[in-house]
Amino acid sequence: MERHSGLVPETGRSWVELLAEAIANTEETYKPADPEWLELAECSLAGIAARDFFENEANHRLAKETCERCGIALPCLKYALDNNEKEGVWGGTDMKERRAIRAKLIRRRSSAA
Repeated sequence: MERHSGLVPETGRSWVELLAEAIANTEETYKPADPEWLELAECSLAGIAARDFFENEANHRLAKETCERCGIALPCLKYALDNNEKEGVWGGTDMKERRAIRAKLIRRRSSAA
């Protein structure tokens, strides 16, 4: 879908920048031992096994579309960042997008120090 490429209309900023900002402003930490939030995920509600479904790159587009309908995409992304998930789509982002978000978060923390 278009939301995952280029600039966000009305803002002139990329989705990666906006997601990095949202994550930087999120205090909660999501740990693997506390997955209750995952039960509310659109992929879980649809009966999709996230690891099986999202690890295949051919399915990334479909996975991202599923995330767009999900009410917990931001906690899911935060979980992936907090736990260094390297594969699959988490919170509507793929590995490359999460790397870019991590880099922006690191730069943001460095400039705030």
